[in-house]
Amino acid sequence: EWKCEPQDTVLLSSTWTDDFEVLFSLGSKVYLTAFDHSPACKSLFPWIAKYEKEGRNIAEQSEFRIQALRLVQTIARVLDKVARGEKLEAYLYRMGQRHVKYLEKGFKTQYWDLFQASLST
Repeated sequence: EWKCEPQDTVLLSSTWTDDFEVLFSLGSKVYLTAFDHSPACKSLFPWIAKYEKEGRNIAEQSEFRIQALRLVQTIARVLDKVARGEKLEAYLYRMGQRHVKYLEKGFKTQYWDLFQASLST
């Protein structure tokens, strides 16, 4: 079991921000990078096809903005729980339960690697 050491908490806190614009930019970049590297993963978000068919920029749509913000909010919650010494297992398990439905919608396991790589670009 991983235990967050005090120096880990300091590092995590010092490298995160609460600035809305920075967080929105980060969340947007992750999704746009993932979509650029694997357009097939767009199928997990049905609204994308609609907007692309209409010739609209998906990054300017409310659904995209909401999704980008959800990602960074999730990261912020995880960091907060780590900093307060809370267990993440239950939180992550519930998140997994909410996301299991995407298996039926075409989620492929390689998308995990894709999104992980997109987080580090």
